[in-house]
Amino acid sequence: MALRICDEFERLCRNSKNSSVKDLTLAAGVLIAHVTTPVYFSRNIVKGLLKNAKRLSKTNNPAISAIDFQVITADTAITEEIKPFREQAYHNRFNEGLTTRPLKLEEMKKMIGKTRQLRKASFPKSQLYALRDAVACGPQPRATNYYYYQQARNDRMKKLYEPLQQFLSDGKSGRQLPFWKADDKRYDTELVTSLVDLIEIYDFVRPAPDGEEER
Repeated sequence: MALRICDEFERLCRNSKNSSVKDLTLAAGVLIAHVTTPVYFSRNIVKGLLKNAKRLSKTNNPAISAIDFQVITADTAITEEIKPFREQAYHNRFNEGLTTRPLKLEEMKKMIGKTRQLRKASFPKSQLYALRDAVACGPQPRATNYYYYQQARNDRMKKLYEPLQQFLSDGKSGRQLPFWKADDKRYDTELVTSLVDLIEIYDFVRPAPDGEEER
């Protein structure tokens, strides 16, 4: 929903005959939280997510629309300050980054599209969790070896891994996957992965219908 709202807003503004709105963009902060999460607490987290998205939007020239999201389960230990939480929760002990958020709209589209393909193919959640544990433990060479070992186990796994491989390797070298070298100034580590981001939204994305490759 957030992606569609931002996408439509940006498209309508750029196609408008009113020159004063052509450069308008939209930033969004999205929180998926457990039902017991206090509203006041949730609101403060969303404000932090929105600031992150706005910061990414403004650092591009021209400005772009952007989204930041966070999933909070019943056992997620998170404070109202999203930045220090992510610095602790989304870095392993080798200072490798486990998130690429906030995201540009095109990045969000690709992530959702590949997640829908993985769900359609019934990609084993146990595999995703094992991959998440591999990147969380690090270091990159060990995680890379585990990733390619799982992918190459048999023809069925090679087929199942195709959408994930396409997502992670898009425009990047495959030598360090599921990590890649962070050459974008918005990242604060040398190596990052968006694997954990995809896993967090996995349960909240519908499988792709028959005949649809990616949306």
